[in-house]
Amino acid sequence: MVNINLKKVSNNFFHTEKIDSRVLDIHKELVENKFDCFLVGGCIRDLLSKKKPKDFDLVTNAVPDQIIKVFKKRARLVGKRFPIVHVRKGNLIVEVSTFRSSKSLERDYGKSGIILRDEGWGNIEEDAVRRDFTINALYYDPLKNQIIDYLDGVEHVKQRRVKFIGPPAERIKEDPLRMLRAIRFSAKLDKQLSSSMQASIKSSADQIRSVSKARLFDEFRKLFLSGTAVNTWNLLSKTSLPRLIWPECDTRNSLIPIGLASTDSRFKENKPLSPAFVIALLLWPTFDRMRSRSKSEDPESISKNILKSQNNRMSIPLRHRDFVSRIWLLQKNLQTQHNKNLNKTPSFRAAYDLLVVRGEADHSLSKHINFWRNSQKTGS
Repeated sequence: MVNINLKKVSNNFFHTEKIDSRVLDIHKELVENKFDCFLVGGCIRDLLSKKKPKDFDLVTNAVPDQIIKVFKKRARLVGKRFPIVHVRKGNLIVEVSTFRSSKSLERDYGKSGIILRDEGWGNIEEDAVRRDFTINALYYDPLKNQIIDYLDGVEHVKQRRVKFIGPPAERIKEDPLRMLRAIRFSAKLDKQLSSSMQASIKSSADQIRSVSKARLFDEFRKLFLSGTAVNTWNLLSKTSLPRLIWPECDTRNSLIPIGLASTDSRFKENKPLSPAFVIALLLWPTFDRMRSRSKSEDPESISKNILKSQNNRMSIPLRHRDFVSRIWLLQKNLQTQHNKNLNKTPSFRAAYDLLVVRGEADHSLSKHINFWRNSQKTGS
């Protein structure tokens, strides 16, 4: 049983202007149709911690059919495990969910205890208890400019504390991906994992195998392409999760934090990011080692075999696998062929970035790095 204590906190933390006006328009439509509606979760957590939210989610007492009736053709039902509605406003898609029940009568569980379906609707108090972490169980009423907090989430954001709602072992069993979410939120808050969280992950880590490959890839993007990749890796590498998700990755390799720091810099500069570069970085030492040892197998086959093996643990879309292969195979060309036409190939920039990362550990690559750096400056 989770104890709740309602606190209505006047919002002195952020201006309403920080919220996309289109989200507020959707909120207004639901309220005008006599439904309760609040902004919820990560967007409130990010606003409280002075970060720019990636997106804004809404929660309401309207059930999916009622939401669709309000927004008609602008609404679409999505999700198998937890049915939600995507509502379109201009070119923005907003996720609108219904308050969930804290009772388990309407849930289907798999043999391992993972929730397969959850269609039990409830009220806001039950919904708060159903969320995973206290810092995600925050609700914002833009009409009253008020934060509704049942589980001390506001205080935990201030403390940069990531805490499960309810028994950690139970919440992880329901959805093992929550272990990665705990690490991601801790990285965003620039906080080390608590000893209790470390213990929970240690005892439950093997359960990550039951998470679908597609969901792992979606979480992978959030972990490493949100500007906190270095923090994330520092936390991840202290657990056994990397070897379970990326078994071909050498977590001790010094190139990884260097490359992830480069990714974080690109994020801050609003430059394009690709999951393929991060995958190429994590698995490069394996490819390089296997290529060096093999006397008969060609590099392209080695690349395909590594990525095929990895794809059995975490789904990697074909276009990204092809991109990773091109990044790896271009390394030799960048070291042996000073053909200026190479910098016109689509995968050149990512391959060059990996070469620069490698150059941090291997100074013999400096002349090649300088050549390609200068060729880009001159536009040759």
